[in-house]
Amino acid sequence: MKPKLLLILFFAGLLVNCNNSNKNENKEVKEPVSASTKSWPAADKKKAVDDCIEGKMNKHGLTKEKATQLCSCIMDKSEIIFSSYAEKEEGYNNKEYQKAIADCETKYPEDETKYSKNMWDRVDTKKKFLKFCIDSKVQRNEFSESAATRICSCITEKAAVSHSPMEDWNKIINNPEMKECIDKNYD
Repeated sequence: MKPKLLLILFFAGLLVNCNNSNKNENKEVKEPVSASTKSWPAADKKKAVDDCIEGKMNKHGLTKEKATQLCSCIMDKSEIIFSSYAEKEEGYNNKEYQKAIADCETKYPEDETKYSKNMWDRVDTKKKFLKFCIDSKVQRNEFSESAATRICSCITEKAAVSHSPMEDWNKIINNPEMKECIDKNYD
């Protein structure tokens, strides 16, 4: 375990050093460069990046260029934190991974949105999230529409306080911390 940790720290330091030396270079979309010696299979990398880009463009209105930059950064960090795509999917709420996402969001901000929790203040973001939550709960036959509306209103308010709107919305609405909303609002 110690050799793996040392290797990760070594490569993380190398990435920081490379990043500092490239600050004055032209910022362009680059292919992700893994710091891990055990790289994910190409198909898993492509799926992770493609899914991320699609989500950032469709749910958050990012341009393809911004979504590609952000998702490439997240992919680089994912390979360091997780040994596989499957592990990443299971470990979405991992604190180290959430910090990595926040770091990437800070590094590649969209001019209008800045990738911060105050993006929830935009009325359309809350409305879209609320509709997404209600549709999800009703389509899965978890709740009636009226119960889903009450539950999802609570989830939306809790999410606006404790989550970035850039996170995967399915994972937010199914997060165990949202159980309180179900307990309080279910008929």
